Formats: sequence, C-alpha cells, structure tokens
Amino acid sequence: MKTQTNKGFSIIEIIIYLTIFSIMTVLIINSLFLTIRSFAEIRINRELAESGFVSMERITREIREAQGVNMTDSILSTNPGILKLNSLDQLGNPRIIEFYVDNLILKLKENNILAGSLIGENVEITNLIFELITTNQGEAIKTEMFLRSKKENNQIKNFYNTTILRGEY
Repeated sequence: MKTQTNKGFSIIEIIIYLTIFSIMTVLIINSLFLTIRSFAEIRINRELAESGFVSMERITREIREAQGVNMTDSILSTNPGILKLNSLDQLGNPRIIEFYVDNLILKLKENNILAGSLIGENVEITNLIFELITTNQGEAIKTEMFLRSKKENNQIKNFYNTTILRGEY
C-alpha cells in the first residue's frame, strides 16, 4: 500500500512565514525612510554651509578692498545691520558697496544697483550684525551672520568673521 504524504504547508507555517516577511518589510521600509530623511538633512546642511561661506567670502573680499566705511549710511552693532563701503573699481572710479537684509534675504547693491541675493533660495538670514573695530593700527569690521533653513527642520548655522580694511594695513 501507498502512504499519502502532504506536500503543502500547514496554516501555522504560513502564519510564521508571513510574520517574518512582515517584520522584514517594516525594517526595510523604516531604514529606507531613515536614509531619505538623512539625505534631506545633509542637503539642507550643505546648502546652509554653502550660502554662509559664499556670502561671508564676498563680504570679506569687499571689506578688504574697501577704502573705508560709509558711517552715515551704515547701521552698525544692531540687527539687521547695513554695511556701506566706499571702494574703487578696477579703473579707479568710486564705487559704493552695500550689504543689507530685505525680507530675510541677504542682498548686495553696487553703486545703488541691486546685484542680487548672496544666499540660496531655501535659506533665510535671521541675524546680520556689523561692528566697526578701531585700534591705533587701523580699522576692521566684525561680521556676525545667522542663517536658517526654510525647510521643515529650521536648522540654523552661525558664521563669524573679522576683516581688516585694506587701507588700514
């Protein structure tokens, strides 16, 4: 006589397999979401850092090249600050450079003509302070700038710099 063998799965085996599959699927999806979130935070952090470095570099370069600070039109030691610099272009003609905040955007004017924004579109400036430092050896400008992401996490990065005016060293 032939004995009959079961070639299928029992209900308990199917439930165990489905439970293991469900747990593995949840773990994979959670790690995928975590990776996507981490990538987004890295992108935001990079954009903040890039905006800060580019704008601070431009401010530093213009201060170094300046002949002096226009004290009547500059707003120093307060937020939001305005810095107007008296400078010369490559041909020796007078040039006025202005850094200011408008609607949480750091802007640059050259000879009273808007040159554009110095920060990325997903970045806003929350603090901009310029301080004039005067010593026996010359003058310098201390710049303090706080940038915040417009994205959901509102990450903030702070930037500080002190630059000596070229005419002073």
